[in-house]
Amino acid sequence: MIHSWGESGSLPGQFYIPHNLCTDEDGWVFVCDRENHRIQVFDGDGKFETQWHNMHRPCAICASAGKAPLFYVGELGPAFPPTLSFPNLGPRISILDREGKLLAQVGDNGAGTALHQFIAPHGIATDSRGDIYVGEVSYQSWPLTFPGKERPEQVRVLRKLKKV
Repeated sequence: MIHSWGESGSLPGQFYIPHNLCTDEDGWVFVCDRENHRIQVFDGDGKFETQWHNMHRPCAICASAGKAPLFYVGELGPAFPPTLSFPNLGPRISILDREGKLLAQVGDNGAGTALHQFIAPHGIATDSRGDIYVGEVSYQSWPLTFPGKERPEQVRVLRKLKKV
């Protein structure tokens, strides 16, 4: 049986570019509602439960295993010319607890190709050791993030995965 829910908008249970989701062992569903700058939380039947705020354009999410999972969220940085240089907006990886409380962040020192910098984290996973793997959409995102600047070599070639 297929079950779906939600509609366009910014109220609870509505979405503005739902971009990724994950579930936990209790069957709760966590949805990155990217352009509403939040993660919405639903029970397995689609009933809205809560939402997590204080993030910038969440684009990727995964949960660790267990009854007290950690949530790893890939956040995009600013995408509009007037805000490109604003600090503390990502791109970054945020680590949250089951209630959505921020525990740690990786990155958030501006977009780039250096260690612990991201351009556009769009996929995220963890392994049994707690290592974090991030898939980026760096080639397509470069012109938005760095208007007028030529893509460097590491962005021009296929950049498949980054272990953080």
